Amino acid sequence: MQRHLSLTAIIAILLVVPIVTVQAQDDLQAAVEAADALRVALRYDEALAAYAAIIAQHPDAVAAYAGRAIVYANTDRYDEAMADIGKALEIDANYPPAIRARGIVHGEQGRIEEALTDFTKAAELDPNYAGAHHSIGAALIYLGRIDEAIASLSRAIELDDEYADSYSARGAAYVFAGEHQKAITDLDKAIELLPQDPMPYNNRGGAYMKMERLQDALADFDKAIELDPDYADAWMNRGGVYYMMGQSDKAITELDRAAELNGANPQIFFNRALAHEDLGHLIDAIFDYSRVIDLVPGAIAAMISRAHLCRQLAVQDCEGVLEADPEGPHAQAAEALLEQIQPAEEGE
Repeated sequence: MQRHLSLTAIIAILLVVPIVTVQAQDDLQAAVEAADALRVALRYDEALAAYAAIIAQHPDAVAAYAGRAIVYANTDRYDEAMADIGKALEIDANYPPAIRARGIVHGEQGRIEEALTDFTKAAELDPNYAGAHHSIGAALIYLGRIDEAIASLSRAIELDDEYADSYSARGAAYVFAGEHQKAITDLDKAIELLPQDPMPYNNRGGAYMKMERLQDALADFDKAIELDPDYADAWMNRGGVYYMMGQSDKAITELDRAAELNGANPQIFFNRALAHEDLGHLIDAIFDYSRVIDLVPGAIAAMISRAHLCRQLAVQDCEGVLEADPEGPHAQAAEALLEQIQPAEEGE
């Protein structure tokens, strides 16, 4: 027997379908927000699982692809990040979080100008997107445009007053600007909002170093390393505290670890050279200054320091030759070299 739907039943179906669709959209948004919260809390493995579950159910969930791309970028999985960004932009070519995610990949790989271009485009597409303003500020810090960075990060905080990363980044910018108390206020807030993040501890330690509150700085670097034992900058900065305390041997140990974790940061090698020089390890210091120059050709401070040490080492060697064998076959050459070197010293 054929069944017929009444007009009332048809109307009921028409009313129910939009409600179910809205409910599905609400459920998707809630799921993405939960995954984003895991990402912001640095619970990356859980965030990846959450994004994967969303994408499995909603293959066109552009926000999930963009969020997962940021996790991949933050964990150095750049190819996977770019694959997700490509998928997100295929779904929506002007989706601001995907464009920002692409900028994050550029930034993580050292292409700061390209990153800034993407962050700026994301902010133009959505002027109320706090993440875009945050990323603009972070890029501007790297470019040394500190006043502009502070303005962008302040805008991010206006849009989201619980944005821990923006307080942390603005605190770092205030350190560069010499406004150390403002830096500490921001970094205190960042730690309050996200106590498991090592970065604000590292940045606050930097502020304390500038204020010569070395014990406070040491405590913050200790905490940063406790939270992330592979945080190269925190090892470098803790080495800097020990150097300022006159404990260059401890400084070298810290800087050795920093160099193991990040052999591309010239500041680590420059700082270690200073510590070696303080202990009279001239050859080790020359080696580290040379490493700086390899990484940054034209690094003037490193070249001048290396030149001074090479001259000092040459004087020591020539004097050593004359002391060991003043009448020997090499004594005359040593004396001639000393005559070339010492007038330069007297003219300083």
